[in-house]
Amino acid sequence: MEDPIPKLITVEGLSDLLSIPVGTIYRWRSLGVGPKGIRIGKFVRYDPREVEKWLRERGGYEPAACSAVSPTRTNAERRQRATSENVSGVASPPGTADPVGQ
Repeated sequence: MEDPIPKLITVEGLSDLLSIPVGTIYRWRSLGVGPKGIRIGKFVRYDPREVEKWLRERGGYEPAACSAVSPTRTNAERRQRATSENVSGVASPPGTADPVGQ
């Protein structure tokens, strides 16, 4: 019996999984150095089996070992935190009050 088709990973999902910027995923794709992607219309998706294979080829990836590591913040969580910390869009120097919050 054939294996069922796995749920494909989006570019954003791969970015979160690897904790790297989305732009890096697109750059890897254009250079042909990242995991093999699948184009579906205007979208790019990744087969999780291909991603795992690519990680193994890069050395040292063991799913069991990785599951014990605490998860890193996702890109969505980073964006949310950055937005909530700095509503004005301008970074305040360390140790100074945010002028919007005054």
